[in-house]
Amino acid sequence: MTLIKIGKELGGLSKMQTIDLGFHSQARVWLKDSLPFIYPALDIISQDIQTGLACKSETRQAALEIFIPVGPRVCYGLLGAKFSPNPSGKLSVKVRVSTENESIFSSSMAATVDTVKIGLPEEYSQSVMEGIVNSLTDPKLIETLGSGVIAIEQAAYGEISSSKKMFRNIAATVIQLLLLDQASCQDEVTKIVKTHSLASR
Repeated sequence: MTLIKIGKELGGLSKMQTIDLGFHSQARVWLKDSLPFIYPALDIISQDIQTGLACKSETRQAALEIFIPVGPRVCYGLLGAKFSPNPSGKLSVKVRVSTENESIFSSSMAATVDTVKIGLPEEYSQSVMEGIVNSLTDPKLIETLGSGVIAIEQAAYGEISSSKKMFRNIAATVIQLLLLDQASCQDEVTKIVKTHSLASR
């Protein structure tokens, strides 16, 4: 399967917010928008959560790219999620697993310090699933979304700057961002990113 590239350059998307997290840490957030790539799936891991809830939410999209210097090293990751409502009475989480030989992501925030590739290899896919499923223990979050599918189809990772913990925390953060709308103020977005992602330090 070949890499699908769509849309504008990552930095040119009009709905992107750049956030200064302090101590040279930065993030880029997209709400209700899709990143300009979908990586090919070597496999898809999935998990269903029975909710018994009706289909009551709109399609939602959110993505987070984060760059956190920690002493002599850097923590990095990018993850995008899309929620599609359906009347199944459950929340299904589907995470694409990529190969480790995908395209270089040259416009990443960590491009000057690491080799960043598009995709989510098996090494990190289960951590993403854990971060999402753990977030879905919050009844308020489940009630807001209703029934449907949460799909992870967009990601990027650093060869030396990414970790399982980093992707677990990014996944939890992206699920929180799915609850926001495009009009959400940057202070609200910043609070969510700081609360859920900076534990990756």
